[in-house]
Amino acid sequence: MVLVSTTAYVACQSSTDDREPAGGAGSPSGASGAGGGGKSGASGSSGTGTGEAGEGSDPSGEAGSGGSAGEAGSGGEAGEAPGGSESAGAVTFETFAFYQPSLLFDADGVLHMAFNLNTGPSQVQYARCAADCGVGSNWETTIIDTHNTTGRVRMVIGTDKRLHMIYDTSDGGSASGLIYATCASDCTDAGNWVKTELASLFGGSWNSPSNGAPLVIDANNRLTFTVDRKIWLNGGLTLATCAANCSTLSNWSAGTIRSGGTRTSLAARGTTLHQLVDNDTTTTDATALSYRTCSANCTNPASWQELPDMFAYDGLQATAIAVTANDEVRIVYNQGVSGANQSAAVKAQDNKMLIWGCDADCLDAKSWSGFSIGNAGDGAEGIAMAELGGALVLSVTNTSRVLTRYCTENCLVDSNWDEAIIDSTDELTATYDPYTLTATTCVDRPPQSATWHLQQGAVAIRPDGALAFAHAAYLLRTCPLSSTVDYRPGYGRLVFAP
Repeated sequence: MVLVSTTAYVACQSSTDDREPAGGAGSPSGASGAGGGGKSGASGSSGTGTGEAGEGSDPSGEAGSGGSAGEAGSGGEAGEAPGGSESAGAVTFETFAFYQPSLLFDADGVLHMAFNLNTGPSQVQYARCAADCGVGSNWETTIIDTHNTTGRVRMVIGTDKRLHMIYDTSDGGSASGLIYATCASDCTDAGNWVKTELASLFGGSWNSPSNGAPLVIDANNRLTFTVDRKIWLNGGLTLATCAANCSTLSNWSAGTIRSGGTRTSLAARGTTLHQLVDNDTTTTDATALSYRTCSANCTNPASWQELPDMFAYDGLQATAIAVTANDEVRIVYNQGVSGANQSAAVKAQDNKMLIWGCDADCLDAKSWSGFSIGNAGDGAEGIAMAELGGALVLSVTNTSRVLTRYCTENCLVDSNWDEAIIDSTDELTATYDPYTLTATTCVDRPPQSATWHLQQGAVAIRPDGALAFAHAAYLLRTCPLSSTVDYRPGYGRLVFAP
């Protein structure tokens, strides 16, 4: 299967691989172009102004080298695309304060996206595209929910094609919520979404992970997600799960599965859960990531097995985990700044992205191998990973660009990875001048500086190997006679590569 090649990226820019040569892999802790397509009015137009924002084998070594939102609409103007039934292209969702997208294909190849608006009041929106998704007019959206503020939307789909979302809400004071929303069909009709409040599962107090993918669905359509409750009495890393009929609160159960851990990613293969989690506690900052797994009764901490503190990590960067059909575990993360006690070789990996994998016996440190990839800072603004048939595709976001790194087979071999640019601040600026978009935000004068900032990339693979990427783009501007750099809400971007 040819998943993707740089020549297929009509909407992207090919990039020369600039990775440093990889050395032998050991323990990572040392201690144990957007273009084409068109605009989408699918989620309402923001106009041209912006408003205030709402808020490998030796485990002793190192890895080798706010304002108000627009009304929901039904698509926008398509740009020209090359011939064929589908063409690569990019869509700009001119949705005020587009934020934290979640992206997936279903078994029929329909592309689903959920996101929230980082403004007040804030909306949770759902978008759908059946084919040729680099064309804005092929998208439909609907507003699922509105609150004073909303948090990150997480979305999965079951084998029955039912969509499931989890998102945080706040309506002032102590009125915080954690909403489960589900829809079985015709999901661009807001009335077909059923919402259930889950806050009582956590005693009304929790933090949802800001990095990672902490919502999964297994082969039996069981839903599982995690939240962090360490700062509350009797709290810790808490897991909630539901096997069926999840709009009924009593069908959910929850339990504290670990005393420490803030950044976490989950994956489900069959009915087994796989977790990547840091070792942050209420009194100490994170210094490493642990790999954990559970096959049943996973709200009980005794059901989990763990390879502790395996991967050096600073607790601040994005992480991702995937498991193949052959139960091969793959993880990716930016190490951040490792502890002063780490070896020189591990320190050399600071702020770099690392890929690690294990084909069997993953609770044994000697089973893991890995390498560093890319440039310092890659993934600092988001890392996402999708897997299909052993092939891996990453969305890697830093301040000025979103790129993909991808591998079609033997993905623990460094040289089997390639790279392409998905989007960049230069591409955005060529079409959407940041000075124009922030022209009225400095009282009676234009801004002194204004730039785009990219973050929160997501990626999905269609069953036939087509790819979709989504990310947020917001504005940073400085007013005259000021050194303060202020955030201003921006747009959403989606790139489709059939």
